This record gives sequence, structure tokens and C-alpha cells, in this order.
Amino acid sequence: MRTSRWLSVVTMLLPGAALACPVCGVPSEQGQGAYLFMTPIMSLLPLALLGGVVAWVVVRVRHADRAEAPAPADEAQATSTPVDRAG
Repeated sequence: MRTSRWLSVVTMLLPGAALACPVCGVPSEQGQGAYLFMTPIMSLLPLALLGGVVAWVVVRVRHADRAEAPAPADEAQATSTPVDRAG
């Protein structure tokens, strides 16, 4: 616990020592291309993941509803009278 407090204090006092990536502090053509390429990916990825979870839930709910609902053929058999085929 004591080590984590010490690291927290050091991190707050020296934020420049911990760059997020190697190209953050160096303006270059490659760095700009990386930012332009990764910006839409990082913006759309959470939305795609959320959409995937919502789609999965919808499919599971629909599947559960279909499993609970009786089939139309089952209803017809339950209401019809038995036919004597021996006859």
C-alpha cells in the first residue's frame, strides 16, 4: 500500500516522464498519420462493442420468446378432436 502511494505522488509530480506513446512528444509526419488513422478506430470501437452487446441481447431475448411461445401446429393439435383411423 505504501508503494502505491509513493508511485501516485511521483506520477503526479512528474507527468512528463510518462508519455502515453513514443510518438506523442515528437511531431512528425508518421506521428500525424498515426493519429489520423487511429482516431476513427478508437472513436468507433467502443460504439461497435456496445452495438454488439445490444445485438446479442436482442437475439437472446427473441430466441427466448420463441422458445416460450407455442408453435401454431401445437395449438391446432390441442384443439382438434382425435380421428379414428381404425375404421
